[in-house]
Amino acid sequence: MLLAQSYVNTLDPVALPIAGEFAIRWYGLAYLIGFLAGYLLLRRLLRSGRMGMPPELLDDFVTTMIVAVLVGGRLGHVLFYDRPMLWAVGSSFPFWEPLAFWRGGMSSHGGILGVILGCFWWGRRRGVPGWHALDLVAFVCPIGLGLGRLANFINGELVGRALPESLRDAPPWWSVKYPGEILERGFPIESLAPLAENFDAATRATIESSRDPAWSLAVAVYQGAIKGTPSLVEGVAPLLTPRYPSQLAQAFTDGILLPIALAVVWRRPRVAGVVSAWFAIAYGALRFLTEQIREIDEGVWIPMGLTLPMWLSLILVGVGIVLLLTIGRRSGPIFGGAWGPAGSTAAAVHRRGDGPGSDPLGG
Repeated sequence: MLLAQSYVNTLDPVALPIAGEFAIRWYGLAYLIGFLAGYLLLRRLLRSGRMGMPPELLDDFVTTMIVAVLVGGRLGHVLFYDRPMLWAVGSSFPFWEPLAFWRGGMSSHGGILGVILGCFWWGRRRGVPGWHALDLVAFVCPIGLGLGRLANFINGELVGRALPESLRDAPPWWSVKYPGEILERGFPIESLAPLAENFDAATRATIESSRDPAWSLAVAVYQGAIKGTPSLVEGVAPLLTPRYPSQLAQAFTDGILLPIALAVVWRRPRVAGVVSAWFAIAYGALRFLTEQIREIDEGVWIPMGLTLPMWLSLILVGVGIVLLLTIGRRSGPIFGGAWGPAGSTAAAVHRRGDGPGSDPLGG
């Protein structure tokens, strides 16, 4: 809803509650839909006869990639952003915190690294060129990346930077406010006290009898705002900080601009690795740009004024450029060509230089 010229994000991260902490969350659904869409697109590509992977290997390949994404993404989050999680052990399932995937916390850079290792490991076992396997994943994964950013927005996580002071009195319509800030900033009870009149007598009594009335009131206000209670949303909106919609910006770049760029590369057959190289360059560059409006993670090292995601993105661009230049000097079979009529594998997979469209750099 639009209040104070900003959108107040009252979206509930839980799509369907089940029991206690277990629930179907939009974050998990984003991964599920991304994997399913990627699977269907890969199946169509392999059936076209233009690829170097037999269609009967698809199920095994996708299963391996799912594991690679989850393990790489989770370990990347833990190692890059939340190392104390390594020592977090609880008394309930799954006992070790890094295994609690459903609570969120995934690194896209870690997921990419996991996929790279998984593709070469799987390709070596199955007799498929590792670079070609990686090209296939690079071409279909933007679907999941875009959906993941939308899920981040629903969760109210990885938020954008606060707008400049000059814009906060009359924030533009595209800015976003998050009720979760009530819990994160620890608002003084005086600022939230007027909102207590929106609760019934039982809730007010519970707040007053709490060991920490300020925290109990903040939790009650937050929960009411997430449920979309108009009086609570309207009352808390002026207290919240308007921010850039960084997750939506990254959903646009990852889920729309990136696949368009890869589709242009994919339109003609390429030497294995070219699509992966262009993915690294395009994703890294787009991610670096959108990171300019994302809130800096607390406690993260910022060498030379650049955040860790910015450095990782620049490294990804550099690796992509080196890979592209290296592939430009290499001969070998070429694959792909997404927009022509499907043909036999023998006709579609050439040696480099045997036909039109064999330039790996896209010239």
